[in-house]
Formats: sequence, structure tokens, C-alpha cells
Amino acid sequence: GMSSAKRLAKLVGQQIVAPSSGSGSQALLDMPILQEVVGQRILILRGEEGRNLLPDVLAERGALVTCIGAYRRVELPLNWQCLAKQP
Repeated sequence: GMSSAKRLAKLVGQQIVAPSSGSGSQALLDMPILQEVVGQRILILRGEEGRNLLPDVLAERGALVTCIGAYRRVELPLNWQCLAKQP
């Protein structure tokens, strides 16, 4: 989201592209800044098992895309008994 993009931009001192509304690959691909990307180097930070829609389409548009698995989605066990006790 936007708050993550702002924080990352501050940390790395580079422009971070994030949609102002919507989320996910399609929202990014619809952004005007990502329509003409021939020869541009684009870094995508994503989950280890991230979808390939975004890097594939950007590569088709001529970008030089690098993907880094920056996090892992892990299902956590729920304590259903504890949840059932909640009012």
C-alpha cells in the first residue's frame, strides 16, 4: 500500500511505484508509469511464491525485471477454543 511505499522510498532514497487505489498486480499494471517501460530496470519485492503476472507483463513491455522473494506467507494455527470464548 501507499504507507509501505512511502516508508520504503524513505529508506532507499528511490522512487517506489504503488497504486493510489486498488492493490495487486493488475492495479500496478494499470498505472500510466508502467505502460512504457522499454529498457527500464524494475525490481519487484514479493512473496517467495509470488505470482508471475506482474514480471511477465512488464518483461513483455520491454522492462528488465528482477524479482526477489522478500517474505514468506505462512499459515498460522488458530486456537479455535480461545476464539469461541470471545464475546
